[in-house]
Amino acid sequence: THNMIGHSSSRKNRGKAPTKKLTINFKPPPAPLANYREETWKKLQSAISAIHNCQPTPYSLEELYNDVKSLCSNQHGQYLCNNLRDEIDRHIASTLEALVGGEEGFLNFLERLSKVWEIHCEQMKM
Repeated sequence: THNMIGHSSSRKNRGKAPTKKLTINFKPPPAPLANYREETWKKLQSAISAIHNCQPTPYSLEELYNDVKSLCSNQHGQYLCNNLRDEIDRHIASTLEALVGGEEGFLNFLERLSKVWEIHCEQMKM
């Protein structure tokens, strides 16, 4: 019986692959450029403007997503949130000004408002 035990254990070790050593690189990611935050916001702002104006964005959605992710990862989430809120406030104010400026009556106002909302919803589906 002693031979059988030795024989079965050698059979188990034959099929195993050698173990690999895992190394983890703890280097911090490179620091962004000094004006990275402002330049990235300009890029995002132009994309937001294009979307609000029913124009194609000059950047891919993946690129924009990565820019937002990068800003948030580098402690600029609040900056991004504040700028985004301000940008949306400006868009709403200009849209509202155009809606209220007409003198065609209440029914036409509601029709225009409905159209603006429809366009907004369609653009947000991007």
